[in-house]
Amino acid sequence: MALLGGLYDAVDGDRLQEVSWDRLGSQIGMDAKEADRTARWLIDRDLAGMMSMGASMHITPAGMDAVEEWRAHAANDEDLTAPHGAVLTTEETRVVEPLIRALQMLVEQERERLGQSLANDLEAQAATLNAQMHSPSPRRSVVAAVVGSIKWAADGAGQTVMGAVAMAAIETAWGLLH
Repeated sequence: MALLGGLYDAVDGDRLQEVSWDRLGSQIGMDAKEADRTARWLIDRDLAGMMSMGASMHITPAGMDAVEEWRAHAANDEDLTAPHGAVLTTEETRVVEPLIRALQMLVEQERERLGQSLANDLEAQAATLNAQMHSPSPRRSVVAAVVGSIKWAADGAGQTVMGAVAMAAIETAWGLLH
């Protein structure tokens, strides 16, 4: 969601304005490969689109709606978790980092069993978490929202598909952040 949020901010309501996803990704701490993979995931889900050749995209109406809805929920979550602060604590960071590794390993080793859609989704979610961990101020509300999305996908897929290690990491992160 970080890349889509960056696109939303960059175009300032102009759905025809294209922005380089490499540039956006570097601004939020993604390397070029993560930005490319995440941008293509957004395009595949019609949250962003491409009008010209190259590594640039524009936001779609569905993408604008998704950012606005996500930000409204994130603002509410942040209000509910104000005692914990807006930035991840050291303890929360220690829980999220193993989750990222578990997701990356799961996708690498079990892509076929997960199915392309779930594997791509988990890859994009792990990339967003990774970008937040590399931020000087990882946002608790962003990480909590991503962990919630991962938990929702994992609950739908079940432990047989997700594996015990990934499920344990998801549950631990969920328990601490929610």
